[in-house]
Amino acid sequence: MACIDKKSTTGGHNFPNADETGSLVEPFTICHRTHSVRLRYSPNVTFRYHFDPPNGTSGAARDTGHMADHSTGSPDAGASSPTSIVFVCSGNICRSPMAEIVFRHRLAEHGLSDAVTVRSAGTGGWHVGEPADPRARAILRARGYPVDHVACQVGPEHLDADLLLAADKSHLRELRVLVDDLDRVRLLRSFDPTAPVDAEVPDPYYGGDEGFAEVLGMIERAVDGLVEWVRER
Repeated sequence: MACIDKKSTTGGHNFPNADETGSLVEPFTICHRTHSVRLRYSPNVTFRYHFDPPNGTSGAARDTGHMADHSTGSPDAGASSPTSIVFVCSGNICRSPMAEIVFRHRLAEHGLSDAVTVRSAGTGGWHVGEPADPRARAILRARGYPVDHVACQVGPEHLDADLLLAADKSHLRELRVLVDDLDRVRLLRSFDPTAPVDAEVPDPYYGGDEGFAEVLGMIERAVDGLVEWVRER
């Protein structure tokens, strides 16, 4: 964190300006009984302004105006970190990437993109580094969603998520072996109020285009409920 001290005297003012900080973005005014100074604010710089009383004024104390540090290294005390959600299926090329993409899209629509970090992964490593299945990309594109994706396997970086959402019960069982807090692991369709209890997202990999369209519909309904869950947190 940068800290710049400047001093004001009766003979003139010498304060930080845009050239000195390089990232000043908002006006800021400091008022004193003998000085009023309009400055600009940097989220990464703390300024302390010392006002020396004019000659002849009683008292030697100095008033200090302090601007709080809002850099990422020193977050505000009341700030909360984004919720972390990971979607999990078998190979991370069909169900979980579709869920990740749809969820990201819905978050953006509701202005919640900054509230959640979203990832997906597969329990197996067969397709690591590959894009989503061509049929998944086709149905996503047809519904107006982006299709960029690179498959990965579940690892330690995923297991500390606030919520791990399994496509089916086999993924649910595998994830529960890997985490201590079982409440963080749920079936994705548990967020769909219209779905039966313990409903799964079936694997469309061995079927045709209709299966992918059906799966996308299941994912969309579950994601709508998940967005509401995020809004209520």
